[in-house]
Amino acid sequence: MPATSTRALLSLAVLTLIGVFFCGAGVARAELAWTRKNVELKADAQTSVVEAKFPFKNTGAKAVDVTQVMSSCGCTTVALEKRHYEPNEGGEIVARYTLGEHTGQQKKSVLVTTNDGSEPVELTLAVRIPEILRITPAFVTWKHDEAPTPKQIIFEMMQDTPIKDISVQSSNSAVTAELVPLVKGRKYQLTVNPGHTDQHLFATLAVHTQFGDNERVFRTYATVQPAVQGD
Repeated sequence: MPATSTRALLSLAVLTLIGVFFCGAGVARAELAWTRKNVELKADAQTSVVEAKFPFKNTGAKAVDVTQVMSSCGCTTVALEKRHYEPNEGGEIVARYTLGEHTGQQKKSVLVTTNDGSEPVELTLAVRIPEILRITPAFVTWKHDEAPTPKQIIFEMMQDTPIKDISVQSSNSAVTAELVPLVKGRKYQLTVNPGHTDQHLFATLAVHTQFGDNERVFRTYATVQPAVQGD
């Protein structure tokens, strides 16, 4: 047999063995199969935390480790019972989202990384949150050296459950705020006074509310703008 043909046959044999090796490696690869990767929930006015479960199973022939589970924001925490999973062993990731002051459609994600060479898996939690307390306007502001006339913010309950208790706390002692009921349990006026406007001020106004058995904190803001350079 010519030398060229022999070399060709040897090359073909080597390629075949490599192919068999990688095919076998593919069969032995660990892999997590997810029951679902997307969860949609609807919260109600009494809900402060929602929970979503993402079950999975190791459908591969090798054990797999979950090396990292990372949420997209601090308002979402994740729990995983353990990190090592043998073939055919299942588990679940639990994502808990704290509603806080958020309203409307919210979407959060959890990124799961494993040691099997797969791309990280993205799990998503979509939550529709009803509007509870309407704040108008969202904040108040004064220009530098504007007359420090008090300004008002209206808080209106948008749910059937009335407000049992409400109070306000300013993060800046120079900015005072007073709540006055317009319709008790339903509508309140917050009068904000900056005291002075000759220097920059900023305050977070935390409005603590209780309705039903639920306690929630809503925030609005007050600021005196800094002087414009050149004035």
